[in-house]
Amino acid sequence: MSEHHIISAFDSQLNELKSKLNSMELLVREQLLITKKWFENAKTKNYSDFVENDEDINQIQKEIDECAFEILLRFTPMATDLRTVVGSMQIARCLERIGDHTINIGKHSKKLFKKGNFEKLDTVIELFNKAFEEYNLSIQSYQEANMKIAYSIKPLDDKLDSSYKKIAKEFYSNITSDDYDPDEHYLEAILLLRHIERIGDLSKNMAESIIFIHSSEDIRYES
Repeated sequence: MSEHHIISAFDSQLNELKSKLNSMELLVREQLLITKKWFENAKTKNYSDFVENDEDINQIQKEIDECAFEILLRFTPMATDLRTVVGSMQIARCLERIGDHTINIGKHSKKLFKKGNFEKLDTVIELFNKAFEEYNLSIQSYQEANMKIAYSIKPLDDKLDSSYKKIAKEFYSNITSDDYDPDEHYLEAILLLRHIERIGDLSKNMAESIIFIHSSEDIRYES
C-alpha cells in the first residue's frame, strides 16, 4: 500500500481499516492467551471472557466490512490498494473464525477438565502451542509486511496437520479398542484437537492473504 495518496480521505479510510483489524486481532489474541492459560492450569477460568470477546470480535468484523465496502465504492482503489482492502476483509474473516474455534476449545476443555485428569493433556497442549506459533508468525508477517515469514507458514501448517492426524489416530484407536473406558475422555479430546488444527489452517490462510496483498500472488491451492 502506498504511504500517501492524493486524496487524504482515502489514506484516512485505509488507516481506519488497518486500525480496526489491529483491534480485532488483539481481542482474538486475548482469547488465545486465555486458552493457553487454561491448558497450563488444567482447569477452566473466566469462561465468560470468551463470550464477551466473541461479541466484540463479531462487531468489529462488521465494521471492517462496512469500512472496506465504503472504500471500494468511494475511491475504486487499484493494484496494491485494492488488494489491501480485499485482503483485509479476508484476514478479518479468518480472525473471526479463529475466535469461534477458541470458544469451542474452551467448551470442550471445560468438559474435559470437569471429567478429571486427562493423561494425554501434554500432547494436546503441544499441538495448541504449534497452532499458536503459526498464528503469531502470521500476524507478525502482516504487521511487518514480511514475506519471508509469510511464506514460512505453509510448511509449518503441513507439520501441524501431520501431527494432528497422528495424534487423532492414536486417540481414535483407544476409543475403538475392546477395553475402552469412556472415563478416559478421548472422544472429547479428539473434538478439541480438531478446533486446534483449524486455528493452524486459518493462520495459514491469513498468510496467503498477506502474500496476495503485497505480491498479488495467489498461493492458496499450491501443494
